[in-house]
Amino acid sequence: KLTVIAIHSPTTRNDGLKATRILVFTQTLSYFLIHPLLNFVIKPNMKISKRWSRPNKPIIIMINHQSRFDWFVLFLLDWNIVSNFLPIRVMISHNEYYKPHLFPLLFALGGYPIKKFGSSLDDLLNPTYEMLKNKQTILIFPEGRIIRRTNPIIQKGAIRLIRKHKDASIVPIRIAGLKNKSLFDIFTKISLKITLGKPMGCREVITGNSDKKLSKKIISLIYFPK
Repeated sequence: KLTVIAIHSPTTRNDGLKATRILVFTQTLSYFLIHPLLNFVIKPNMKISKRWSRPNKPIIIMINHQSRFDWFVLFLLDWNIVSNFLPIRVMISHNEYYKPHLFPLLFALGGYPIKKFGSSLDDLLNPTYEMLKNKQTILIFPEGRIIRRTNPIIQKGAIRLIRKHKDASIVPIRIAGLKNKSLFDIFTKISLKITLGKPMGCREVITGNSDKKLSKKIISLIYFPK
């Protein structure tokens, strides 16, 4: 498991920096191996906000959740966009992360598991807090699970994460066309649309909003990116 940088121990700090460099290298190499294949097979309909600008780190990428393979859309974005995000850590459920056929891939590409149980929500999110403090990019699915209904609900963890890191940037991405798709379907004919929205500061998003209003704001960002 890749570790985050600790402040107090020089050895741990060096180990953390080394792990980060390895992850950047692995993700860069993976991108240039996977991007041409996926782009050729899928040929996604890509839409980028006219107000797109390079986001300031740390970055929280938020994507709506249609399938187990949604995070692969990062390999379909242009390199001049993806390179702004590296290294990327992908929040994965504990059960999904440790499946034998998925673990090697998820580990190599920056996935990390969220504990099943904790003493509090902050206890579960502490590894994510540390990664953001160290200017890493976090990819999350604010809905928490694959959504097969028309009324998405934002989980408390996403709201807590935004409130805890007011200086982070949110990059909203909406995908359409992967609903109920399997890995086999990805390599057959599918109609995939990816919309990359304008980055926004967490402080701007949360100002004056209760948790209920913030939930609606997040839904608006990822489902109707501007």
